[in-house]
Amino acid sequence: MSAVIPIKRYATIVMVLWTSLVSASLAWNVWLQRRAVVDIAKIEAEAFINKDLSLRSWASSHGGVYVRPTAETPPNAYLQVADRDVVTTGGMSLTLMNPAYITREVHSRFARQFGVYGHMTSLQLKNPLNAPNDWERQGLQRFAEGKLKNYVGFSEREGKPYLDLIKPMFMEESCLACHAWTQIPVGGVRGGIVASVPLTPLRDKTAAVIRQMAVSHGGFWLIGMAVIGWIGRKAKHIQQERAQSESERQELYIQATHDPLTGLFNRRYLNEVLPRELYRAKRTGAALSLAILDIDHFKRFNDEYGHKAGDNVLRTLGEYLRANLRKCDIACRFGGEEILIIMPETGAEEVRRRLTVLFEHFRELSIAHQDATPLPPVTVSVGIAEYWAEAEQDADRFLSLADRALYRAKAEGRDRIVIFSDSVGDAPAGEE
Repeated sequence: MSAVIPIKRYATIVMVLWTSLVSASLAWNVWLQRRAVVDIAKIEAEAFINKDLSLRSWASSHGGVYVRPTAETPPNAYLQVADRDVVTTGGMSLTLMNPAYITREVHSRFARQFGVYGHMTSLQLKNPLNAPNDWERQGLQRFAEGKLKNYVGFSEREGKPYLDLIKPMFMEESCLACHAWTQIPVGGVRGGIVASVPLTPLRDKTAAVIRQMAVSHGGFWLIGMAVIGWIGRKAKHIQQERAQSESERQELYIQATHDPLTGLFNRRYLNEVLPRELYRAKRTGAALSLAILDIDHFKRFNDEYGHKAGDNVLRTLGEYLRANLRKCDIACRFGGEEILIIMPETGAEEVRRRLTVLFEHFRELSIAHQDATPLPPVTVSVGIAEYWAEAEQDADRFLSLADRALYRAKAEGRDRIVIFSDSVGDAPAGEE
């Protein structure tokens, strides 16, 4: 009979694997989206700083820009150069905005309009407002060591997350007019420009994308679970059909090979197995014995107590033999009240010893009749034949020898076990 595949367990394992796969896919995509937030913020910050560097380079190339002084753009107190403040021929007062001043002004307006903050900083400065914090100082020091081209960090402003990016500013020839005092050579790191990009808008957009991904992954998960469930039910249905078919085949096999009353094998099965056991004994040289037993005075049970009592005796004897014989022993109902037992790898004397003990206990069993009246003790007569390979015995000859020993046991008074030998001749069966 084929092994039963645990469909429910396998389906559960596949469901767990499918759930893990979908969950892993969702987690991976969520991680990519959140990583994209940082990447996009870095790109925005770098674009912001590149714009500042271009503007600063343009302003430096022109030596600064003159504008009318206002409350927002008063004369730069930290710019000590000639002609910082001039009056035009038309009488208009102007003040010079050097590149650093222009950049600060642009940063201020950009922060108000777009929420992106920026400022310049340096390890050598005049304006204390441009002093670097600890994170910026680390970046400037690493720039000076030539280890980085930009430096990234994270901070909070008013409880909201920002990505910070600082890029180095290099000393140019045009910068020396104002910054020669730093003694930084042309091409050296003058300082850095910092851009702080808000992450909340990007995260909000990403959250919407993540929700869509969660919904789509949930849909795929449900579809997969439905498919797995359908396949599991289909497989279980097929398995049940196969099990039923197997059960029917097993039932047909039992009906074809077993006696329905005693539960022992029938004569048809005996005709198949006995030649096979004889061949195996001849091939291997192992011992093989055959015992035929007959219930003593069985006809009296039927005559005095009825056929149901006789059937009960046979049924009880069949159950007793199935429970007490070895697994390798083969017990068959040979016909009527006769039962044949094939005992592989066992000599006749060993068979007699075993059956003697077996039927002494059987004699002591109390077999109840239909009115609960116990039947008289049941005894059996047994004839045993042992296979001799040199005698070239076939199945019919083997049966005949055991049968002759059985007749001798009955002739000698029943309730005994006789082993066939050359001295055992044909004997009358005696009365039933």
